[in-house]
Amino acid sequence: PRDLYDFPTNRFVANFIGTPPMNLIPGTLRTGGDSLVFTTEGLNATIPPALAERVKDRVGKEIVLGLRPRSFLMPGEQAEEDEKAAAPWVAVPEIAEMLGDESLVHMRMGDNLIVVSMHPHRVPSLDVPCDIYPIMTRAHFFNPETGQNMTLNVDIPGRDSIRRKS
Repeated sequence: PRDLYDFPTNRFVANFIGTPPMNLIPGTLRTGGDSLVFTTEGLNATIPPALAERVKDRVGKEIVLGLRPRSFLMPGEQAEEDEKAAAPWVAVPEIAEMLGDESLVHMRMGDNLIVVSMHPHRVPSLDVPCDIYPIMTRAHFFNPETGQNMTLNVDIPGRDSIRRKS
């Protein structure tokens, strides 16, 4: 079950395994200098080279980015040593579920609603835009037509790390 959670073979598994489910964000790929960049509604994230190699055929086409709720950092939080957080995205917190040692914050980014897991003492003010940092070494990319995960079995530092410093 752990492998299914960490490395879902398709969008159905990504959405079915885990509570809350993986955030699935539709967007497109474009080139940005020497890198590939995922873009959606004005938000951009540089894709780590090992993952970019798997999705390069979709430049200029639609793709679905998958990130688990624990795959984001808030300002002031540090990524694990082998992880890389992307430039910040601006999101608007709409609902905060306090669950004891974590909070699930439902955030809006344009037309996309995502869930971010965070320390309960770091929950931002509701309805006030804030920065969140996607950890792109934890990202998955799904083919929007077939639903298949295009980035399975990629050897990348931080890829299987789901720990986060509090």
